[in-house]
Amino acid sequence: RTGPQLVSPAEVRVIVCLLDLVVLEGIYPSLARGVGIPIERRTRAAALPGLVTGRGTARVEEARNRKDVELLGLVVGRLLELLRGEGVVAEGDLLRRVGDRVLVDVIAGCAELAFNPENGGDRGGPNITFTDNHSNTNASLSRTPTPQLLPLLLQLLTPQTPPFFRTPLAKTLSLIPFRRPDAVRHIIELFLLTDTPADSSSLIPPNLSIEALSKASNIICAVPSSVDAGEYYSKVCAELLELLDSEDTLMVRAAGFVIADVLGRKGRGIEETVERVLVVPLI
Repeated sequence: RTGPQLVSPAEVRVIVCLLDLVVLEGIYPSLARGVGIPIERRTRAAALPGLVTGRGTARVEEARNRKDVELLGLVVGRLLELLRGEGVVAEGDLLRRVGDRVLVDVIAGCAELAFNPENGGDRGGPNITFTDNHSNTNASLSRTPTPQLLPLLLQLLTPQTPPFFRTPLAKTLSLIPFRRPDAVRHIIELFLLTDTPADSSSLIPPNLSIEALSKASNIICAVPSSVDAGEYYSKVCAELLELLDSEDTLMVRAAGFVIADVLGRKGRGIEETVERVLVVPLI
């Protein structure tokens, strides 16, 4: 059943289990080590009963000996259709929403095909059913809304991430504050939310964590090598100035922390831009 028809919780669970099975059997065995979510965490998140016991990790490790780039390309291609809402396979809002569950896995698979030199890089592996893996990776990242993209990238960027995978992901992360609307707010919100205890009372304002704010500020204040520093800080400072007028006192305090960091940044074009866009309006 598709479209507006109701789907029972049991049916949703079946779909989720099938998606997990496809991902863990069709994607992860063909990923280089360090690409994708660490397999221990991915199997714990799986809805398949046999995988939550710890057998899932062993199963994927066993399957690494049967790396199949052609199968990886086929699975990723079909899941991309699901995420894009294309064709019969993606009919109905349910499938598109459930498809979000595998977005991080699909991006890992796309990047493996596009950037791993062992697979032929962006030329594609042998007999791959779709040709432009590089374009698929970039398109998947660019289509993902900022609040969803930020935690996804941070999940994938770990100390074990290989350089061929780290480079495009780090570049995407560094450009978010410059290219995406309201990116500064989204970045601050992400770290405030992840740092707030789950059992904290909404009646008591949570304390701002210096560690969380520092992580957010490091992302916001880091100028990508491909962007002029003046243009970058012009956009970032304008957003920070808007956040100072927020009704959310926690956001105002967080923006003030980042502004203090911005004021300490030095470099060609930075001081002049910060003074013009941020300091003068505040005075």
